Amino acid sequence: MQKDTAYGNYLAGRVAHIRQDYDNAARYYVRTIEKGMVNEDLLGKTYIILASQGKIDQAVKYAGIARKNGDKNNFIDVINAVYAFKHGDYKSSRVALNSINEKTYKKLIAPLFNAWSYVGEDNYEQAVTELQKLSGMEEMKTVYSLHSGLISEYFGKTKDAQKYYDIVINDKANDMSFRALQIISNFLVRNGEKEKALNLVAKYYGSSNIKEMLASLREKINQGSAASSRLVNTPDEGAGEVFLEIALLFKSVPVGHDYAQIYMAVSEYFNPDNDIAKIAMADLFEERLMFNDANKYYDSIGKKSEMYYCLLYTSPSPRDRSVSR
Repeated sequence: MQKDTAYGNYLAGRVAHIRQDYDNAARYYVRTIEKGMVNEDLLGKTYIILASQGKIDQAVKYAGIARKNGDKNNFIDVINAVYAFKHGDYKSSRVALNSINEKTYKKLIAPLFNAWSYVGEDNYEQAVTELQKLSGMEEMKTVYSLHSGLISEYFGKTKDAQKYYDIVINDKANDMSFRALQIISNFLVRNGEKEKALNLVAKYYGSSNIKEMLASLREKINQGSAASSRLVNTPDEGAGEVFLEIALLFKSVPVGHDYAQIYMAVSEYFNPDNDIAKIAMADLFEERLMFNDANKYYDSIGKKSEMYYCLLYTSPSPRDRSVSR
């Protein structure tokens, strides 16, 4: 078989795809298209795989070609929104995402994503207005409060941030995630409430099965290294938190693992330094028996990271569990 033909590259891509070798699958599919073989199925495979690898700057090209060829997949609009946001075109990012009529996007993803797009435009009032679309949903109370706190912090509104973080701390109906504990303890230390931060960690330490992670966080608080700066400093990092939230929701449902992988990759595209996102991606690859890919992410976690202690655990996964279980 002559591989450097459209058909040869397509067959090589299919073999790589079946073997879950997504890097090579994407490479061969792109070469197939460049050789002139263009159809809806191939274009769809190409932009989805590229997006699942976090290669949004490439995915947007083939998603655009697919849309011109009649592909109405909502994920094209997601790719366009993510690409526009990353490149500072916040208005276009909202237009793209708001064009999706599916309930999950309208009620959950769009308010969070759009809020951070308004942060990018330095518009606090509109960011808050977007987030308030979530305020009446009891199941989203913690997510709404956490992002409201992050955005308030970004704009220097410390009292408002404290109010929202207190809601997360005192919410007995919903478990606090380890990420929320990191963010809130970081805020407390930076605002002179080191003891409150230590007490918050101690609240979960006695009953938690992720004690090493909590002990590492407690040590960082004591040393002051847990609060050298905010954990979310830019609109991109805020958007990364949004897609991590969405990815973990999908990851909790077996049929949602494909979506989880894509949204984790999008989260990494916005913030490649979030160790929780790295661990979640590694865990997902491990569940899919893609051990080489999993190890790449595990190996990228430094020993000083609280998430390094996730490597001590096997099943059930502690990667995205709450600290209170």
